[in-house]
Amino acid sequence: MATRKKVKSKSDSTGSVKHRRKLVSELMVQPTMNAAVSIGHLNRQIDFRQAGSNESVMGLDSFTLLDELTKTGQQIGSGDLGPLEEMLLAQAKTLDALFHRYLHRMDSADYLPKAEAYARIAMKAQHQSRQTIVTLGELKHPKRATFIKQQNNAVNQQINQGGAQNDSSAEKPENFEQSQNKLLEQDDGERLEPGT
Repeated sequence: MATRKKVKSKSDSTGSVKHRRKLVSELMVQPTMNAAVSIGHLNRQIDFRQAGSNESVMGLDSFTLLDELTKTGQQIGSGDLGPLEEMLLAQAKTLDALFHRYLHRMDSADYLPKAEAYARIAMKAQHQSRQTIVTLGELKHPKRATFIKQQNNAVNQQINQGGAQNDSSAEKPENFEQSQNKLLEQDDGERLEPGT
């Protein structure tokens, strides 16, 4: 039995390729798609087989990851910070496990430089774990915003309004002390300054 191949015209295949390129380009500028591709790439060597099964499950489906990341983003956008709290807690626990692993490696190191390197890694992991826990605490219990009204108690404060352009054109009174304390009045005796 002979099978017959469907032949596409050049215009159909070119249009299809252009359409796919456009779709892929639109997807790749989305942060969630970039994250899905990165997560899939990082986990491509991990075998996710089920317990008792001999079937190897390698790699992850990028579009399923994209859907899950989009759902998580929508949850966070609606105000549910549960996924972020779970992520930070998992990171803190992972960093804590890393701290203990390198602490034990430091104890069994043969040479001092190797022990120092392990100690540095352990301390960095411990520091990052602490920072992650602090971040989680701030996420659960945000700090209150404090607005402080600042009073300027400068004795001889100089205020230049208008800058250099007003310096040359401004008329300076000859007797500065008298003009400062002089009460401003119109010709008919009405005072110009309110409250005097």
